[in-house]
Amino acid sequence: MSMRIIVFHDLKIIRNLIKNYILTEYHDAIVDIAPPLDALKMLDVMKYDVVLCDQEMVDMNALKVRDYMLNTTTNRKAPFIMMTSTYNEAQREKMMQGGIRNILTIPFTSLHLREMINEVCDPRKRRAFARYIIPMSRAVIKLADQEVQSDIINISSNGILCEFICPSNPPKLTIAGNLNFYFPSDYSSEPAKDIIGRLIRLNVESWNDNYSAQRIRVSWEFIKIPEESKRILETVFEKAQHEIVTAEEIVKNENR
Repeated sequence: MSMRIIVFHDLKIIRNLIKNYILTEYHDAIVDIAPPLDALKMLDVMKYDVVLCDQEMVDMNALKVRDYMLNTTTNRKAPFIMMTSTYNEAQREKMMQGGIRNILTIPFTSLHLREMINEVCDPRKRRAFARYIIPMSRAVIKLADQEVQSDIINISSNGILCEFICPSNPPKLTIAGNLNFYFPSDYSSEPAKDIIGRLIRLNVESWNDNYSAQRIRVSWEFIKIPEESKRILETVFEKAQHEIVTAEEIVKNENR
């Protein structure tokens, strides 16, 4: 299941920027970026994993959005992150009194945003939302009578982001694909095979001189995973997570 996030901000350009940040880190996320008054109504009908809200807007502020959430049955327990460029101690105390404890200071990067989202999410959900970068991993995507070799950018239990050089005969990406993943031997000696996926996002990263697509980055959502492939992916993710923890411990020790 994909993460669902809603963004509150007056400016459409900022809402789009934040959406792009989120999709950079969570390629299969669903991000709602309606104007604030419309977004407020969506809190009554859609359940969100994270609510991102600017501190001050024309028709409302973060405290009012937070109060509104608490009176809904769908999102009263949803993690709430307030964005602000004028954060100080007086504001911190005011926000804390209003129940807002997660503050993201503007400007921020996609990595800062990811760290905050991972921090506020239910720990039981973190594994499902986690994206792993495993160097030298590749995917073979079978589409009808075509086969595409691609590099894995990142992978999760729900989907994959990969990149490939577009062949002269462009693949039929809109049909469901058969996905096979190959990892370095220290992660898995077996490939994860016969995973069925569907296209959810496509970006052209570069173009040829004749204005045709050269390098394409594609997001796939998994819709069917054989049990054996699920086992292999779980093993790969466990090793990747162990490496992340080990690297964090090394950094901490170096900084002491």
